[in-house]
Amino acid sequence: MDVLPSRSGPAAAVVIGRFPDQARVLLRKDPEQGFWTHFEGSGPGHRWEGVVQAFTRATGLAVQRLYAADYLEQYFDTATGQVMVIPVFVVETNCHAPVADDSQVRWCTLEEAIERVPFPNQVLLYEHVWRFFVDQQPTGLLEIALS
Repeated sequence: MDVLPSRSGPAAAVVIGRFPDQARVLLRKDPEQGFWTHFEGSGPGHRWEGVVQAFTRATGLAVQRLYAADYLEQYFDTATGQVMVIPVFVVETNCHAPVADDSQVRWCTLEEAIERVPFPNQVLLYEHVWRFFVDQQPTGLLEIALS
């Protein structure tokens, strides 16, 4: 039996802002494919550093708290014939600060985010983040100290 090749892609981050009425997720429009999604990034150093830099650069917002989401995003990349495995992080940010380019990013309720994203695994990811990082206090074991 053949082994299905896999590789790790860039890190991903689901960005949460706590508004007075409810929590919201910050989605970005993928510039190449045109669909709404969460943030991703890569770079030298820890996996989370690249996605934090990409998020900060795209929005101008600062990270208040960072967590490992305890979730691996997985999908089959039809272009390469490989299974992609992507570590996910949760970013909490100041939702009251203006976003650098609000035509390419949008604050959404969980329901709005689920309606906007095209892939079933994104829906499962957002439901996971809501359950363990919004509806309840996340465990401190997942928090990443920002230096």
